[in-house]
Amino acid sequence: MTNLTSLSIAAAIEMLKSREISAVELVQAHLKAIEEKKDLNAFIEVTQDKALQQANEADERIKRNQSLPLDGIP
Repeated sequence: MTNLTSLSIAAAIEMLKSREISAVELVQAHLKAIEEKKDLNAFIEVTQDKALQQANEADERIKRNQSLPLDGIP
């Protein structure tokens, strides 16, 4: 499978719209990458619960063909 954290925004949007990946999968991949590099202190605050909630909402809009331009992009 493609490394989801290395996708361009355009590629991620294409994969989300074609349902090759879900927004939740994409967010989880980014959250995992953040956790793996936690020692870098690159983020002041990581809002994991909110990110996953928003990803779920984006997935629902994508399923209904009502997605916004950047829906599902973390």
